[in-house]
Amino acid sequence: MADSTDAPRQALHAVYDALVAAADFYALRNMHKSGLDYPDATTMYRAYEPELYRFDQLYRHFCEAADTAEEQGWNIVKPLRADIEAHYVNWYLTNLALAWGKFIEPEDGLLSNWQIDKVPNQHRFYDRNVRPWLEEADSRRAFVIISDAFRYEAAQELTSELNGKYRFEARLSSQLGVLPSYTALGMASLSEGHVVGLCGNWAAVTLQIPEWHRVLSFIGPSLIGTDKANFLATIKQYVPAEEHVMVGNDHSLRAYDSPDDRGAADAAGWRFLSEGAFAAGGR
Repeated sequence: MADSTDAPRQALHAVYDALVAAADFYALRNMHKSGLDYPDATTMYRAYEPELYRFDQLYRHFCEAADTAEEQGWNIVKPLRADIEAHYVNWYLTNLALAWGKFIEPEDGLLSNWQIDKVPNQHRFYDRNVRPWLEEADSRRAFVIISDAFRYEAAQELTSELNGKYRFEARLSSQLGVLPSYTALGMASLSEGHVVGLCGNWAAVTLQIPEWHRVLSFIGPSLIGTDKANFLATIKQYVPAEEHVMVGNDHSLRAYDSPDDRGAADAAGWRFLSEGAFAAGGR
C-alpha cells in the first residue's frame, strides 16, 4: 500500500502486526481454556520451552507494534491493548504463578530441593558448558556473553534469526536459575570463581591479579542493597561450596570504621580469617 498522510505505511504495518500478534495470542489462550494445570514441576517446565513461552513473546510483539502505531497517532488498537493486557496479567501470569505455587509452597516442594528432573542447575553452568570446551585443547578460548533479564522468549527469537539468516548454528537450551532471582547471585552461579565478594580497593585487586575473573565471581553486597550478614547467608544457601570462608577486618582486634566482618561471618555461619592472618599465610 502506498504511503500517505492519512495512512502512513509505518502505522499501517504496526496495526497489522498488532492484530496478527493478538490473534495468535487469543488462539493460544483458547488452547488452555481450563487453565495451566500440570501434574509436576518437570512437566510444567517442559511445557514452557516449546509452547507457553509464546504467551510472553506474543504479548511483547503486540505491545511493540501497538506502541509504534500510537506513536504515529493511531489509537485504533487501544481497546485491544486493554484486553490483551487483562488476559496476559490477570489470566496468564496469575495462572502461571498459581501453578508454580503448587510445586514450591509445600514443605517437601521445590524450595526444599531446588532441582527439576533432567534440568541443569545454573550453578553448574561453568562445569557443564565452559570447562569441557577449554579442556579439549590448551589454546582453546570460550567467550560467554551474559545479558541480564534476557527472557527465554527473546532468546528463542534470536536463535531463529541466527539460524535463518546467517551461517551460524545456534542452539537454545535452558537451565534452572538460582533463588532469590537477582543479578549478583546469578552471576556468582555462572562463574568459575571461588571468591564471591570483594570489598575495599577492588580496583587494585583487578589490576594486579592476573586473570582475576577466574577467581572473582562478583563484587560486594552493596550491589544488591542488603547488609553483609544477609548477603553472606544468601550466598551460603544458594551457592554450593565445601566451605564458606570470609577474609576481612576483625573488630575484636582493633577498631575499624567499616562494618564488622567477623560479626557478619559468625551470624551467617561462615568461617572467618582476619586480613592479617590471611596475609601471613593462614587458610
